[in-house]
This record gives sequence, structure tokens and C-alpha cells, in this order.
Amino acid sequence: KRKFWYRFVVATMYFNAGIIPWYITMMNLHLTNNFWGYILPVAVSPFYIVLCKTLVESIPRELQDAAEMDGAGTLKIFFQIITPLIKPILATVAIFTAVTQWNAFKDTLLLVTDKRLYTLQFTLYQYINQASSLKALANNNASSAQM
Repeated sequence: KRKFWYRFVVATMYFNAGIIPWYITMMNLHLTNNFWGYILPVAVSPFYIVLCKTLVESIPRELQDAAEMDGAGTLKIFFQIITPLIKPILATVAIFTAVTQWNAFKDTLLLVTDKRLYTLQFTLYQYINQASSLKALANNNASSAQM
């Protein structure tokens, strides 16, 4: 069963459903006009899942067994033993997510209508488009005036 789910997650790295199913999913998860729409789709990607899974599986089972012998429950084992050991991979995923989202403006273009949530890149994209439009309009007016 685990092998199936692992292969299923890896297969999603190779095959993309497309932008319309992605948008419908984002709408159903209420991630439109929401700051989490920038973070969750990138942070919960198959690559990061495989990365985290690999690190967690590399933690020696003896640590968990020793904690169980000392009377620790599942949550205590996770928060006091596993979590400190996976902090480096969580930091790595956070940095990768930040770098990935830094130049992305497609998410804002498709998901956000609230101007307070616009990213810097999307705002720059709008300014460049406005400047190009004004330049084209000025050129058209100048050529019309010459005629």
C-alpha cells in the first residue's frame, strides 16, 4: 500500500493535469484571494514530499523504540524527537518555496483580485504593461499627427 502511494506521488511529478483542474482545485480549497494560495501549492509539491519522506525514513528506528520504552506516546515522539531532527529539511523546503514563489506572478494573475495581496512581481508586470501600452499609444498619436 505504501509503495502504491509513493509511486502515485512520484507519478504526479511527471504528469500535470493542466491549469483548469488546478484552478478548480484552488477554488474548491478556498485559496483564491487568500495568502495561503501562494504558499500551499508550492510547499506541498511531490518533490518536497519525497525529500521529507526520505529524510524521515533515514532517522534510526532505535530512537523511536527507545522513546517508546521510556513511555513516550506518538505525539511526544513526533514533537520531541522527530521534529528537531527534521528541522533542516523543513528549512530547506521553506527556502525552496520562497525562491520558487519570488518570481512567480501566474498565481496572482489567476487567483487574486484583491490588490492588497498582489506580489511585487505582479505589480512590476502591470507597470511594464502599462508603460508599453502608453508608449504604443504615444507612437500611434505621433504617427497620426504627422499624417
